[in-house]
Amino acid sequence: HERMCTKDYKIPGTDYVVPKGRFVHVYIGNIINDPQSYANPSGFDPENFSTENKHNKFANMAFGQGPRNCIGMRYALLVVKIGLVSLLRQHKLVRGDKMPETLVLDPANPSAFKES
Repeated sequence: HERMCTKDYKIPGTDYVVPKGRFVHVYIGNIINDPQSYANPSGFDPENFSTENKHNKFANMAFGQGPRNCIGMRYALLVVKIGLVSLLRQHKLVRGDKMPETLVLDPANPSAFKES
């Protein structure tokens, strides 16, 4: 998690200026292990990422954030899409008895669907 500063940048609230050409390293260890970021930061707990815990979505930067995030993460997403297309080409999916007619995304958590 380091970037080269492309222009002189004054850090807001301070008198410090990061000069152009300087590498800036963001240490994420303290961000990930901060109790303000997750309910249980010291151990593996999938509930840390639930919407009820209102976690800081930028606290887990293991793969980076923004347009320069981990190329492996983008590759993995591509592989999942290819696998899904391959699966759908060879099999027919049918709706189960308990499945609702339509799926509505949850605005609080765009990765999940609302309960009907």
